[in-house]
Amino acid sequence: MADDENESSTPNYTMGYGDPNTIWMNRRSAATHASLLLPHLKPGMRMLDAGYGPGSISVGLAAAVAPGEFIGVDMEESQMELATEAARKE
Repeated sequence: MADDENESSTPNYTMGYGDPNTIWMNRRSAATHASLLLPHLKPGMRMLDAGYGPGSISVGLAAAVAPGEFIGVDMEESQMELATEAARKE
């Protein structure tokens, strides 16, 4: 993998945003990577997800608190685009 594939506006993020990391992050879900948190989430809650990445976990968390409020933030624009697409698919 070329070094420029890992470059981003957040150079201190050690994993980078190249294809292998993005593929791995997209395989995650709330059920597989937030299973200890899910039982504590209830419909109508408000939730903040800081650093949501491609949104693969976030969509499950948002579903758990729906119709509550789910707010996600990420400092990497490319991740915001991926998370928005993941939310649209749900």
